[in-house]
This record gives sequence, C-alpha cells and structure tokens, in this order.
Amino acid sequence: MIQPTDEQLQPLTRTEQVLYRISDVFARRLKPIGMLWNRTFMYALLWLGCCRRFHVHGQEYVERLTRKDSVLMVSNHRTFFDFFVVCYAIFSRGRGWWRVFFPVRSRFFYDRPLGGFVNMAMGCMAMFPPIMRGREKVSFNEYSIQRMIAELGVPNTLIGIHPEGTRNKTDDPYTFLKIRPGAGRVALAADTAVIQPIFVMGLSSDMLSEIYKNWFSPKNHPVHVWFGEPVDLSDLRQQPDSPQVHMEATHRIMEQISQLGQQHRSLALATGHSSSANPQPGQQAQPGGIRS
Repeated sequence: MIQPTDEQLQPLTRTEQVLYRISDVFARRLKPIGMLWNRTFMYALLWLGCCRRFHVHGQEYVERLTRKDSVLMVSNHRTFFDFFVVCYAIFSRGRGWWRVFFPVRSRFFYDRPLGGFVNMAMGCMAMFPPIMRGREKVSFNEYSIQRMIAELGVPNTLIGIHPEGTRNKTDDPYTFLKIRPGAGRVALAADTAVIQPIFVMGLSSDMLSEIYKNWFSPKNHPVHVWFGEPVDLSDLRQQPDSPQVHMEATHRIMEQISQLGQQHRSLALATGHSSSANPQPGQQAQPGGIRS
C-alpha cells in the first residue's frame, strides 16, 4: 500500500505523525483485528442503540454485495454515528466481513492523544486516512486521497465519505451543506468500486440517549437507513480529469442521496413518524437539495 513521502509528513505535528503511523499499521497489518472488533464489539453496541427501531430500505442493494466488491459509501452527515449504523445494516444483511475505513477531517482524532484513544475504541483505528487541517498540510491530504483510491482497489473494502465535509446541524435534514469535490474525485478514480448512495435519518450524537430511546421508546424514535441504486459515473470517466468533473460527479451522487431523503420525508408524512428533525404531518416542507 502506498506511503506518504517525507515531504508530505513533515508539516504534520508530532502527535499527528504518531497517530497516523499507528492507524497505518492497523490498516496494513492488523486489519483482521479491526474487522473482528467492528463485527463484534461495535456491532453489539449498535444493537443496543438501535435494534428495536431500525429500518433498512433498499436492502436488495446490500444483498448484492459480495466479498469480491469494494464499496464507496456516500452519505449525508448529521451525527457521529451515521456510517456506524450503515455498517450495522450491511453486517446484518450482507455477506462477509469487511475492511472498513472512515476518512475523517482531523480536528480531534489525529491532533490530540484523546482523539487517538477514541479512534481506537470506536473502530480499532478505522477512522483513516485523515484529512488534516491547515494549508501547509495540503500535500499530505493529497496522499490521503490517493490512499483511499488505492484501498478501494482491494476487494472486500468499505470506505465511507461525507461530501458535506462536516456535520449538518441545521433544522432541515433534507437540505445539505455545501458539498466538496473530494468524494467525486475518489469515486471517479476508483473505477472498480460500487458507488453506493445512502441517506441516514433518526440519530443523534448521544449514544446513551440512543440506547434509552431504543429500549424505552423505539416507536417514537425510528432510525432509517436508505440505500439507493449505485451511481453510474462511466460517462464522466470519459472526460478529461478536472476539478469541474470531480464536482459534477459529487453533485450526481448527492442528487441520488437527496432523492432518498425525499422518499424518507414522504414516508414520515404518510405514517406520522416524525421527530424534532422531521417535518410534522401537514407541515409545509421545503424542497430538499444541496446548498450552493
């Protein structure tokens, strides 16, 4: 697997370099331990938090996946646990044990020791590779993008990306933040990967609260994961590589995610299963989409 050059590593702080190297060792040499951890401990934790209120839509797309596939999961971003519940759905309904990676923008997981501890506890260093903050670290981030593309060349790999870049904390879960071209760039370069659009709804970032809701009020707090038809980018791959094409690919993926969000909104209004983040039945809902 490709490694960063000394020039790419040099701008990183000592803590960032150490935590990167630890994560890299887990990714290259100890991934079976991470696979076991995520398939047992994290699976059990997610079962505690959502097993009684979990609803998967489009599970036929999950059931198609095999150990020969690599999958780029692209989702909206509302909470810390979005991709964890996506993996819970895949582990529950799919086949095989997967190599899982959640690339993160490093404001916490790589720039302080506590972040490294949380990364280890939550996913056995699965939050990798990092996208570092600061203009001086752009060269390292170029390496991280190339590493994602390389990892997607390995069968039985799941990589989750949020094109919004950060959590959307607005009241409207059907309108997205400004998207970034990185997801499209990775999707275009990883030409053998399944590009899987996903919409997640019903979670908060408070694990204890989620466990309480699951066991004491599951009907009032459903968790929905919507899988859509894999996105076809073959026509865009015929065009010259450019930031504009990367952004067009990202927009195409996000439009698919937006459509899944509209399916959820229709279901929520029809059934009356709404939460503080969902429009109330009869309430005028604004069209979903991507903020420019």
